[in-house]
Amino acid sequence: MDSSVAEDAVQETYMKAWRSFDGYEPGTNLRAWLFTILVNCVRDIRSKANRERPATDSEAILAGQGGRPLPVSTITDAGLERALAKVPEERRRVIWMADVEGLTYLEVSKALDIPIGTVMSRLSRGRRQLRESLEKPPSAEGNRLSTDRRA
Repeated sequence: MDSSVAEDAVQETYMKAWRSFDGYEPGTNLRAWLFTILVNCVRDIRSKANRERPATDSEAILAGQGGRPLPVSTITDAGLERALAKVPEERRRVIWMADVEGLTYLEVSKALDIPIGTVMSRLSRGRRQLRESLEKPPSAEGNRLSTDRRA
């Protein structure tokens, strides 16, 4: 967190403390009360930053880390549907929510009532399986468009 964001968090903490000072119980630890407000402000700022992050490039998702992206023009809708159908339902659902609907890992975790670590592993394994299925050489199955231009 850079210093300007930290300053914003402190300013927001003071504003929230001022507005809700009637909620402070005299005789209790004022520092702890303010620190709790600060922690909640930082959590809100981080959550907002995660929601506002740009959507992940689908080619980068399909390519994985360090891989070369598949030319999107070579993937047909039917081929993509077949590749997705090969991904187990629990992984496919997480891929859909995170990559298509744009939900954060935390939002997917809450929506499916599963731990965030499970979301991350299902997403990673599901993306890998989808990528591997799409990277297979063209077959009679028709996962890719034919580049043969002969009539």
